[in-house]
Amino acid sequence: MKFGKKSLRLAALAATLLVGGALAGCGGSGADSNEIKVGANFEMTGNVANYGSATLDGLKLAIDEVNEAGGVDGKKITLVTADNKSEASEAVNAATKLISDDKVSVIVGPAVTANVIAESQVATDNKVPVIAPDGTSPDVTVENGKTKPFIFRSCFIDPQQGTVMAKFASENLKAKTA
Repeated sequence: MKFGKKSLRLAALAATLLVGGALAGCGGSGADSNEIKVGANFEMTGNVANYGSATLDGLKLAIDEVNEAGGVDGKKITLVTADNKSEASEAVNAATKLISDDKVSVIVGPAVTANVIAESQVATDNKVPVIAPDGTSPDVTVENGKTKPFIFRSCFIDPQQGTVMAKFASENLKAKTA
């Protein structure tokens, strides 16, 4: 799936506002902190670096806009990035570093479904929310029929996208086959 720059910015802004709203009372390093530390676990190198880098760029833009407008309840968002190298095992390592070493309050990313699923156990074990801006599989947020309590998404799931596209192709394009 290909996203335009405007779509990526809107998704990143939605994720940032969701993060900010959820963490308005949380400081990055203590109750009196004037910052909210947000981790960015993205594919900056490797086979899908184009997805991760583009989404990270959108997130940075959204954070800049929020900070220029005064932040969230007067707190600035500080972004801490980690490159998962487009690999699931590295996504786990990046999440562990962001949580344990960098002490982030929330993680945005990775961009691809497999990497979000890989990091979800580490985030859940540490009670750190994850917002998946591009993870489209239902398995990102649901496991064995149960909703994962710390994993969220800001995009539509694959089955919904397929249904909408099929309806559009049938009704608007008058397509009979795909």
